[in-house]
Parts: sequence; structure tokens; C-alpha cells
Amino acid sequence: MEYIQTAKEHSLQKINALRGVLASEDPTFSIVVGGSLARGEASDESDIDYFFFGDDQASVNRATEFLRSKESDIARIVGKAPSADGAFGAGGCETRLALLTDIGGNADENSKITRRILFLLEGAWLTSEPTFTQYRREVLMRYVSEHIAAPHLTRFLLNDVIRYYRTICVDFEFKTVEKQKEWGLRYIKLRYSRQFLYFSGIMAIAQTVGLTPTAKVERLMELFEQTPIERVRTICGSNADSALALYDNFLEKISSPEMRRELNSVTQNSVTHTHAFKELQSKGREFTDELSKILNGTYGSRHPIHRALAF
Repeated sequence: MEYIQTAKEHSLQKINALRGVLASEDPTFSIVVGGSLARGEASDESDIDYFFFGDDQASVNRATEFLRSKESDIARIVGKAPSADGAFGAGGCETRLALLTDIGGNADENSKITRRILFLLEGAWLTSEPTFTQYRREVLMRYVSEHIAAPHLTRFLLNDVIRYYRTICVDFEFKTVEKQKEWGLRYIKLRYSRQFLYFSGIMAIAQTVGLTPTAKVERLMELFEQTPIERVRTICGSNADSALALYDNFLEKISSPEMRRELNSVTQNSVTHTHAFKELQSKGREFTDELSKILNGTYGSRHPIHRALAF
């Protein structure tokens, strides 16, 4: 699939360049890239989403200063800066302790759950791969109780992935209605890349059935090292072809600056819906149907993932 392969090669080139300029010998923090770059889906139109974790506040402070010293290098490679607010950019950092605690608590705000779940589902390291791997393993061990029985799903993790996805769906309404941000491109991304990331997480979690707690963590580590596209391919093989063909079309369309401008001109008002938007919207419904077929075809009706997604 042409555009999936093109995006993968483009993303890897950018990530390798970023790893080169951000090379750090400090093992007490790890800078993590998210978004389309980490998913292997980037084009020249993509920006950079990054966040970082440190062993303690001193480590976080060092990481902050380190990134400030590299801003011009990052801009030169990527061409666009991350959003100044939200889960990325200047505020996108926390300590190892904060990463592992208060999951679901009062301080678990949208930006925090976004960093945590994206760290698992799409994050890729830019500095200190061993530290990155250690942090990811510790987060998964927090989600996977040592007392969970082999036949059971990692429900804690599944519920948090569901919570994250539903949060961004609600957040879409808030941003486009109350904050009056562009509607069309956000809508299309929600129907494709956001949904596919969520789907890849569900499929990975379903793989934990029948494994011991330790094996559950190891299986998730293996799958989360892959991009969402690779992950679904690993689990589903050629059964994913139809869905990925539709995703390839999506990546082709949003790699065009003209198409992005057109989509950003689209609002909820159907009068503004262009032919290209309607076509992507229609194919987005097909895409959702294909993902549903893959889920049901990969995991039979008696698999616990189906009940867990409903109740």
C-alpha cells in the first residue's frame, strides 16, 4: 500500500534525524515522540508531538533545559512546533512517580491520561531507549495485577484505553463547539487515525487472554513496540487488508496541503461539506465496519473482549 509505506519511510527518516540531534547520555529522563511521527504515518504536513518523563523533578528540569537548547534543531528537522498547550509542548512532562500514580484519581486530567495512553499505544523514544523501555514496562506492570488469572483480560488497562478514547471524542465536541476550532480535519482524523489507534489497543489487550501476568506484560511490550499498523498486521495478517486499504487512502488525502485546507474549511453545517469531505466521511463509515469485522473475525463470540467492550 503506497501511502502507508511512504509515510512509514518519511516518519523513520524524521525520527532518526531527531534521535541524532537529541542524543543524550542522561539516563534519568526519556523524551518521547507521539502523533503521526511515532505511528509511522507522517508527511510534510505533520507537526511534532512530544512529551517526557524523568526519574524525579530534577531530571524533568534537566530534560526541559535540554529541549530548550535543541528547539532550533527540532524545528529544522520537523518544520513545525508542537502545540503550546495540552499534553504536548512545554507542559508535556511529569516524573516517574506521577506517571505511575493517581490513575483514575482527581489529578488524572485529560492531558495526563493522554500522555499515559499515547505513551503506551504509539510512543517512540527520542532519548534514552533503556529508560523509555523501563518506564513503559513499569506502567504496564501497574495495569496488570500479579493476581490476575490467565483466562482474564487486563481489564484495568482496557478500561483506561476506552476512557481515553471516549474522552477525546467528547473533547472533540468541546474544542469545535465551545472553543470554535476547525471542525472538518479534526472530524476526519477522529474517524480514522484516532479510531485506528484505539482499535489497535483493543486488539493488543485481547491478546492477553490465556497468559500469566508476567506473560501478559511481555506480550503487551512486544505489541506496543510496533506501530498501530504493524500491530494490527501482526495480530490479524491479511484479514486487515480491506481496512488498511481504506486507511492508505486516508493517509494519501491528508498528506496534501490543499486537502487539509479544504477539510479545515468544512464545518458541522452540511452546506459546507465538500465532495472530498463527503467521500472521506463515507469511506470512514466503511472503515469502521471493516474494523468491526476484523475484531469479530479474529476473536470469536465467546472471547471475553466482546463482553468487556460492552459492560
